[in-house]
Amino acid sequence: MNENNTMLLEGFYSQKISGDELKERFSLEGKSTSEFISNLLIEASDNKDPDLLEDGITLIFIFKDVRYPIKELNSLLLESWHYKHEDIASLLQDAKSPTSIDALNKAIVKKFDYLDFDDSYALAVKCIWALGEIGTPEAIDKLTKLSISDNDVIRDNAINQLKRHRLL
Repeated sequence: MNENNTMLLEGFYSQKISGDELKERFSLEGKSTSEFISNLLIEASDNKDPDLLEDGITLIFIFKDVRYPIKELNSLLLESWHYKHEDIASLLQDAKSPTSIDALNKAIVKKFDYLDFDDSYALAVKCIWALGEIGTPEAIDKLTKLSISDNDVIRDNAINQLKRHRLL
């Protein structure tokens, strides 16, 4: 990412410029928004760079009309070198892509050291909600299996999603 874009993002993070101003002044370097962000996420993943990943996710939220880089987000959801799993799960929930089912299902049970304190299982809950939003037979099958989990939080949220689909 060029120096001007980096400075714009720093200005946004420090609340010196708005998202609209960043969007207006940001250079996509001759690429489409989707291509630029996808390349940024690939670079972040290749270099295991959490700051670059944060920039990419921030740009997805700012450029709301962007086509989500689902493949990259699915992969990043399962990586342990960053702390943006909940944001990624939220983006995948918005995207509602059936190609995310496996990654979401794996993330529900994956243990990330930085989330050891989280008794509310916020990441698992977001992934369950994302499965509910996807709502395909395969997603419903995953929710059905989760509805008999030994973990109360996971079980209750899976049941709620199945009820939302009028399957319980």
